[in-house]
Amino acid sequence: MWSFKNFLLIGTGIFVGALASLRAHQIETPADQINDAQLSSFFTQLESGQIDSPNLPKSIVYLGKSEYELAFEALTKESGQEETWFKDYLAGMISVSSGTVKNESLHFILLTPPDQAFLSRYALPTLERMGEHLEKILHHRPKGKITVEIYPDKVSFSKASTLSDETLERSGAIGICKFHRLMILSPQALPLGYRWLDTLAHEYTHLIINEISQARMELWLHEGIARYFDTSYRAQPPLFLTPAGKTQLMEAVEKKELIPFSRMSPSMVYLKNQEEVSLAFAEVAHAISVLVAEKGGEKLFSFLKFSATEGSRKAFQLAYGISPDEFENYWKEKLAQEKWDKTKGAMTDDIRFRQADETAFIGASVQGQVRLGDKMRQKGLWEGALIQYRRALEEEPDNAVILLKAAWTYLALNNLPEAVLSLKKAVEKNPNYGTPYIELAKYVSPKEAISLLLEANAINPFNPQIHKDLADNYAKTGELEKSEEEKVIGVQLTGER
Repeated sequence: MWSFKNFLLIGTGIFVGALASLRAHQIETPADQINDAQLSSFFTQLESGQIDSPNLPKSIVYLGKSEYELAFEALTKESGQEETWFKDYLAGMISVSSGTVKNESLHFILLTPPDQAFLSRYALPTLERMGEHLEKILHHRPKGKITVEIYPDKVSFSKASTLSDETLERSGAIGICKFHRLMILSPQALPLGYRWLDTLAHEYTHLIINEISQARMELWLHEGIARYFDTSYRAQPPLFLTPAGKTQLMEAVEKKELIPFSRMSPSMVYLKNQEEVSLAFAEVAHAISVLVAEKGGEKLFSFLKFSATEGSRKAFQLAYGISPDEFENYWKEKLAQEKWDKTKGAMTDDIRFRQADETAFIGASVQGQVRLGDKMRQKGLWEGALIQYRRALEEEPDNAVILLKAAWTYLALNNLPEAVLSLKKAVEKNPNYGTPYIELAKYVSPKEAISLLLEANAINPFNPQIHKDLADNYAKTGELEKSEEEKVIGVQLTGER
């Protein structure tokens, strides 16, 4: 819901957002038959982690394990042939999940298309690190293994997530925690990729919140906690705001355009557009950062535990001594005190489902200078090209596309120090854009290069150059097994030997 970055990370999504006010409860006797009216309570039990409850119909249990054929068969028996949307959903899932490949770790099961099974090399260790990290903070681990699914395209992800194509396009949703499963869209489906590993961590955080709170968490808190923590497995303090996200928050404060927390329910996917969605995520993540900074992680855990019995609004009052509405006003005051530097020309955190011309990332007022610089660079007029790029950078100093062009021009002029500075700034101000990491990795030590290339891989693992360069640098550091593994992945992605 994540994701998250800000790529959009829809964690609890439509379903849990709508059911957040429902209290999970046990059915007195096992259900022999189920109907649409009962599904909400069964799903709430499932989201709450009560997957081993004897009262939960087998079709729901199998759904949580992604065993769709068994779920469909069980549902047919339980429902007495009654037609429900749930049957249609399971039938669709049988189709879209056909032929998936399973890889497992200690706590997770990952299902991918056969040609994307290599993603398990990165996804499973990330999830294990996130699980270990959250267990230390929130003192909770789910029972059994959690199923994670990666869908190859928007059509299959739409079916699995139950989010319409229009909703995906408008909101930029690329991940969801639903039916006690983690589901994301493959980064291959996006031209620039996205922070897919952070998205997995984000959706897992949603699952933990659901289990501890018994699916009784208010939407803005659900998304805020997940967004705040979704980089915590790799960075301390968490990188919950990008430079562009900080700028967006500052401008929203100045223009008095902050989105009220109440308007985020029942799900952020219902906000007007990606700009509103990314602003909402920035708001709630910063709000949670205030809570954690002032009251600590243990207080957050207590709040989640209270929510299971009291509901999130009353639990918030009990844990923090202030109502959610009062805290929202307090948070706005804290946000107004932030003194961040505004970015100029940095990439937004929008999710892009289609290839875009590079002019989409360059302000209209400097496009002429960039075009002239490009023409000069093509003719080998390096000094002239650099003059044009510098002029463009005076207006948009954080623009990754222009910084890359300037770096390549500096290299042509044998000015490596300035090239490296340009690339480092492109990375710093545009942390979710993969190309600057790949380029910078060429001019640093092998150890530093590996770190940069893994960052790029966490954005777009389908770029074969990343794996080729990782193989070369692992070889230089003597990590020959990893070098060979990356070489194999590179060959798989290019078809070359």
